[in-house]
Amino acid sequence: MIIFNMVIGLCASLFLRKQNIPISICRKLTKMKSHPPTLSYFSSETNVNHTMLGAILPGDSTVKLQKFPIPKPSYGEVIVQTKCSTICGSDIRCIYRKYEGSDQEAYKPGTICGHEPAGVVLECGPGTRRFKVGDRVIVYHISGCGVCHDCRKGFMISCQSNEHRKSYGFQRDGGMAPYVLADEKDLILLPQELSFADGAQIACGFGTVYEGLERIGISGNDAVLVMGLGPV
Repeated sequence: MIIFNMVIGLCASLFLRKQNIPISICRKLTKMKSHPPTLSYFSSETNVNHTMLGAILPGDSTVKLQKFPIPKPSYGEVIVQTKCSTICGSDIRCIYRKYEGSDQEAYKPGTICGHEPAGVVLECGPGTRRFKVGDRVIVYHISGCGVCHDCRKGFMISCQSNEHRKSYGFQRDGGMAPYVLADEKDLILLPQELSFADGAQIACGFGTVYEGLERIGISGNDAVLVMGLGPV
């Protein structure tokens, strides 16, 4: 049975559900077998019913498991088999209270949470150009329009399109499920030297810190003061 080990909130309360393949949030996962991933690799129940369990955030200090159809990729999309999905500080507010505002970080009720997933490409839709089945990937947490000035510079987080900019786990389904439907343009190749847990942390948290350090311009020659123990 798949195991979701979800550490939620300040008290790190354990959230557990069993299915078939181990999916962990905070530890290195069992590696895939050498053969390419296929739907038959999962349980007959998942295969026959064409459904999967995903975690949603009702906003009342709980996490709820709900059945969702197994997604199918359209043009330029891929299905990623989730191997690891971590929790970000921005998830915490949606866990403890509803956060359905109109800004870019608002949570759309009923969306599968988790914007820091890493896994293996399971299926490629038509029009994909780079990634193939079996590739180890990170899913970047923001899907931008791809054509505005910021997206073209690589800053999808600053995408100017209110219609097309969507965050995984907030406005489109994220990584707290066996499968993630992602745009191919949002994938980053995960080197063999890094675990899926490493990749999941890179997806948002590491990149945020790295960009901050780049903008400050500090190096190993500097002495710094770190104030606070924030999630990033």
